[in-house]
Amino acid sequence: MELVDGKQRFEAARKFMRNEISVFGSLYRDFTDHLPLQVSFSINVNNLKTRAEVLQWYIDLNAGGVAHTDDEISKVRAMLADCENTH
Repeated sequence: MELVDGKQRFEAARKFMRNEISVFGSLYRDFTDHLPLQVSFSINVNNLKTRAEVLQWYIDLNAGGVAHTDDEISKVRAMLADCENTH
């Protein structure tokens, strides 16, 4: 298994739940009854067989208006081209 996208977001949530970082000035332990936020994660599990398929899926997911820089998308496109040239 490989986490393709969302690692920073997921790790931030984990750190908050471990009281390692605060959100809006409060740690998780500061909430005695419930969080004032609705929190959910969507997880997509794909059956991608090659690195090229994983990289293409990442580009398809993130190149359409999501807040990723052109440099980030270009980096993954270069990785995909590299992958395709070695197979």
